[in-house]
Amino acid sequence: ATWRWVLDTNVMGIIHGMQAFVPEMEAEGGEKHIVNTASAAGLYSQHRATMAPYVASKHCAFVACQALNTELTLRGSNVKAHVLCPSIVASNLVNTSRYFLSQHAEVGEELDETSQKFDQRLNSEGMSAGQVADLTFAGIEAGNFLI
Repeated sequence: ATWRWVLDTNVMGIIHGMQAFVPEMEAEGGEKHIVNTASAAGLYSQHRATMAPYVASKHCAFVACQALNTELTLRGSNVKAHVLCPSIVASNLVNTSRYFLSQHAEVGEELDETSQKFDQRLNSEGMSAGQVADLTFAGIEAGNFLI
C-alpha cells in the first residue's frame, strides 16, 4: 500500500498534470512554464530503508520531467519545463505520511524516534514555502530546467 500511495502521488500526479495541462498551454500560445516538484531526493539516493518509496518516486519524477523537457524542446514548444528539487522544506510531511501508514499498514500513528528527529529537523532547518516560491520564480526567470 505504501509504494502504491507514494508512486500514485509523486509520479502519477505529475504525469496526469503534464497530460492535462501541457496540451492546453501549447494551444493557448505565448510563453508558458510548467514546474514539477521532485526533490533533492530525486538527485541522490538516501540510505534510510524507510525512505525507499519516496526516493524512488522522486528519481522517477525527475526523469519524467527530463523527458518532458526534451520532448518540448525538440518540437519547439512554447511551454518550458522545469523541475523543482528543494532540499528540506518545513512542512507536515512526516505526520501526514505517518497517518496514512497507520491507516494502511501495521504501524501506529505515533512517530518512531527516527521520524521524530527528521520531523524536528525538517521544521527547524527547512525552507519556508515562501522561500521555495522565491527560488522557483528566480529559476524560471533564469531559464533553469533544474531549480
